Amino acid sequence: MKNNSTSILLKGIALLILDMITCMLVFSVWALINISLFPWSFTAILVSLALVNIVVLISGKCIELFGTAMTASLLMSTVLYYLFVMIFTGLNYITISPKWYIVIFLITTLVYAFIVLGLYSSGVNKSKDMIKHGIEQGKVQNVKLQLIEIKKNIMSTINFMTKENHAKMVEAFDSMNERLNASTPFGRTNKTVILDYEDQIHAKLTSINEDILLLNASNDETGKSITEALMDVKALIIYREKLMS
Repeated sequence: MKNNSTSILLKGIALLILDMITCMLVFSVWALINISLFPWSFTAILVSLALVNIVVLISGKCIELFGTAMTASLLMSTVLYYLFVMIFTGLNYITISPKWYIVIFLITTLVYAFIVLGLYSSGVNKSKDMIKHGIEQGKVQNVKLQLIEIKKNIMSTINFMTKENHAKMVEAFDSMNERLNASTPFGRTNKTVILDYEDQIHAKLTSINEDILLLNASNDETGKSITEALMDVKALIIYREKLMS
């Protein structure tokens, strides 16, 4: 919080200095000559200066929403736009007519607007990709944690089952796990039917883990049903993958 306040303060001071230098330059030099052009040049400079102030002040929020690269490009484009207006005005202030000054300023502003629009579109797409990637990573992580828990609990049931049934359960889990690892990660698509299958797989894995925890020496038959449930999950994973293609 303190660092954020310091950053805003430094930005404010830098912008204040820039604003003061710009105003001093405009009113001490250009206001004295070519009076007919002064209102238009002053408006152009004011617009470019205002954009620099706005972009600098919202840069922190832009980084959060669209990333550092897009924000840096926006800052650079805005500063270049401001510098072009200042330099173009200074070089042509005495010789250019108000009509041609306005035309060139509007063209420059239109180009700047298209650049900003392109950056915004790119930033929005990147933001959506980041959100989508976060959702995907979250789902993948949840599945991995479920599998780790199930594997650990399966290995702890070796004394509750016959060696043959325990070996079958381990084999069914490994086969299901291998198929899942070879499949498209969860959360990759927003298709309703696939999301439903992912929810079913999550639910079945949760149910399987609960059944394993309840397993004891007197219900070896439950071990067989767990093995069958693991095979059912593998079948769901295979069918989900077919729907992905």
